Amino acid sequence: MKNIGVVGFGRFGQFWARQLMRDFSVTIADINPDVRRACLTDAKFTSLTEVCRRSDCLFLCVPINRFESVLDEIAPHIRSGMTVLDVCSVKEHPARAMGEKLTIPGIDLIATHPMFGPDSGRDGLNGLRLVMSPVSGEGTEYRYWRTYFTNLGVKVVEISPAEHDRLAAYTQGITHYVGRVLKRLELSPTVIDTKSFGMLLSVVDQTCNDTLELFQDLQNYNRFTVEMRRELDHAMHVVDSHLLGSCETGRIMRIGIQESRGCLNEAAVEQFCRTHHVESFQTLYFRRAEFVLESLQKGQIDRGVFALATTRANYVKETLEALTTYPCKILDTIDIATGHCLATRLEVELVEVDTIVSHPQLLVECAPALKDRYKHMKLVATDTQEFRDIAGPNFFMDLTDGDTCARYLAEGKLQDRLALIVSPVEAEVFGLRIHEPNLQGSGDDNRTTFAWATRREYR
Repeated sequence: MKNIGVVGFGRFGQFWARQLMRDFSVTIADINPDVRRACLTDAKFTSLTEVCRRSDCLFLCVPINRFESVLDEIAPHIRSGMTVLDVCSVKEHPARAMGEKLTIPGIDLIATHPMFGPDSGRDGLNGLRLVMSPVSGEGTEYRYWRTYFTNLGVKVVEISPAEHDRLAAYTQGITHYVGRVLKRLELSPTVIDTKSFGMLLSVVDQTCNDTLELFQDLQNYNRFTVEMRRELDHAMHVVDSHLLGSCETGRIMRIGIQESRGCLNEAAVEQFCRTHHVESFQTLYFRRAEFVLESLQKGQIDRGVFALATTRANYVKETLEALTTYPCKILDTIDIATGHCLATRLEVELVEVDTIVSHPQLLVECAPALKDRYKHMKLVATDTQEFRDIAGPNFFMDLTDGDTCARYLAEGKLQDRLALIVSPVEAEVFGLRIHEPNLQGSGDDNRTTFAWATRREYR
């Protein structure tokens, strides 16, 4: 009778030891001293060194991410005539590691992957699959174990580690990935469940019953899973794109813009529509680039117009952050000369002002003038806690564009001692007094680049 050593006594190690103990003398080693609480009745625990000394054959049932360190520990104790098998759920990594670290002459190295576990194998192994691939050795031990597994009713599949990992990425890898995704949705049985929904729940239960460590190792140690996840993500976008339909409505084009009435985005819309021969359109105001891009992705609008960059302040931070969450397809860009003015309520003199409030982007664009002529005033960006304190509880903090600030100042909802940096159109619309009409400086060297974007369609 062969003496078998099982290294690692986690969920699968316990399951595998039970199978082997029916036919062999089994000794177990595990780094966790508490594992004895789950000890089998006649299991024999000892040190890793002693397991290696007693065993003719070692089954390494350790997490994939710890596999190499375990090989380093057992390497000094491996002797000629021994056989070492792994049971990892990926095959290229452990096969390569065993070949590199266990170089003792006269040993057999076998890469295996039981395509089952404690849950799927609880009712027996008959008909279940196990992958085998020889790493080194003369082949006698490989044939022995192939015959042994076959006699258990297991279907032995003989393929290379690379072919295993390629297939596993799109079978086991995708199953565990989808199971974890569905788990995030917190799905639960209902009174109207279909059989197919019940199957989905069983996928969640079975995959998430394994450790998060195993899931991460399945994804991180198989070089084919990155492509699998990329293709899965693309496929989901294709299906979603079909549900949303074409970006062209065939009627009035819906155009969502960043900021509100009186802003430079409106001028950009006019130019884009002339360039692209759009005669009928409706402008929808979303105030922030994030809301424009979100609506574009959801199919609620056909085009989005938003600021990408300015010559003085470089890229618009708000837009860049939104693009990381809501990717789109930019069809065209244009540059428009930017104009900003310093405005107050009609009855307020500039000498009464001690604070200038502005969108943070405009503070950068107008920095030279502010530093030169208004350094005695406090500069407050609308995305700061300081502005929240000034505005008070009645101000909607998600509407901190120039239009909203101008309206609230005109309505007396902001303090009189404030001046705003807004566009001339916004000042005119809300009846504000312009004290400096060209705050950004003379000439048209301060320009804003606007994007004409559509939803990214996947095919």
